[in-house]
Amino acid sequence: MSLLVIAILHSNNWRDICSDTDGKIRTVASCLGDAGSQTYQRVLLFAPFTIIVLLVLLTHVTALSPRMPATFLITLLAMPLAVRLARTGAGRHDPQKSQAFAAMDGATAQLNLLFGLLW
Repeated sequence: MSLLVIAILHSNNWRDICSDTDGKIRTVASCLGDAGSQTYQRVLLFAPFTIIVLLVLLTHVTALSPRMPATFLITLLAMPLAVRLARTGAGRHDPQKSQAFAAMDGATAQLNLLFGLLW
């Protein structure tokens, strides 16, 4: 869940990348640039799901203990929202989608809430 919290913060910094760069404010987004920020955001959005699946699989296939309950896979129900957020980031330069990109930090917070409730 901490990766999703970082994704919220990164969404905010990514949105403000131009003004931060002009103001000589250094954030991860300003250091990575626009394309790098998109990649980083996708990693932050999808890594929690990947980690859950890997932990469930590894603890059930190997002798690792404690076993991660298979019920944790219910968090995958939040994946469509993560996909929608990744698409929002990809469409950030589209004038029709600029409002959605501006609100991406709030939408990412909603993903974090949903993921946490399902967890």
